[in-house]
Amino acid sequence: MAKKSGSAETNGGETHQAADKNIPALTTNQGIQVSDNQNSLTSGTRGPVLLEDFVLREKIFHFETDRKCKDGRIISVSLTVSPIRDDLNRVIAVHGADTIAAVIVEPMAGSTGVLIPPKGYLERLRQIATRHGILLIFDEVITGFGRLGAATASEFFGVTPDLITCAKGLTNATVPMGAVALGAKIYDAILAASPPGIDLFHGYTYSGHPLAAAAGLATLDLYESEGLFERAKELSQPFADVVHGLKDVPHVIDIRNLGLVAGIELEPRPGAPGARAMEVFHRCYDTGLLTRVTGDIIALSPPLISEPAHFAQMAQMLSEAISATA
Repeated sequence: MAKKSGSAETNGGETHQAADKNIPALTTNQGIQVSDNQNSLTSGTRGPVLLEDFVLREKIFHFETDRKCKDGRIISVSLTVSPIRDDLNRVIAVHGADTIAAVIVEPMAGSTGVLIPPKGYLERLRQIATRHGILLIFDEVITGFGRLGAATASEFFGVTPDLITCAKGLTNATVPMGAVALGAKIYDAILAASPPGIDLFHGYTYSGHPLAAAAGLATLDLYESEGLFERAKELSQPFADVVHGLKDVPHVIDIRNLGLVAGIELEPRPGAPGARAMEVFHRCYDTGLLTRVTGDIIALSPPLISEPAHFAQMAQMLSEAISATA
């Protein structure tokens, strides 16, 4: 993943558009369909024309889990891995591998409520995609740059995709910026298929903006000089200990965590899904804690510079907000 295709984009959604435009130049498959195996891409900016031209969305996966617990802590999780990780084979059987250009996946589905991939799932996707000449694209807009205790989720899981889309942590979100990372072989293929003087015919008014580029370079320097990826890895266990301490709070039915991200799932109110979590969100905001809500799931993703004391403070504020919500 040494080179980046085209110019810098301004957000996560635009990086997905850039990745989509790479596809026809990069695959020998005749079709230009893209299967999103979790239906969890991070942005809503993908235009309908682009979707019609390049993208086929297939389905949402529902993970069925068998949790083994000790003292209220989840110590292992068994998932129905085979049906999930082999679903791409079923899509191939229906449509034919030659009509599927790429698979786009969040390696850890953050937008849908912190869904951790089953063990072996990403590896299996890589194997299937490689066997059939299908590109594998990781949406790392959320997981990129330290969130899991490594530079990328690709590094964390040890699975190398063909392209990575990233944004958010690229500039510490101080200035909007996104990018598509890819290897030299794919980069050369793009150049060979592009008009002279143009890496990738994809651009916007503010692409490659010098202010965003300066923020990106400064952020990358700080990641390295302050050892923030290593710090996130060291803080992962203290963070897990704190968030799992919420297990006895009323309405909490599940807790999921990986690196410095956690999802606290609440029991939905009858006939009003999402209402309880949204009320908790507003209570937290009013007391100074910013969370993210997906349905009835509260997501936490503390800064990489956080201290363990901050985790305890966050958990206390969240516990009080949940307990105060009927």
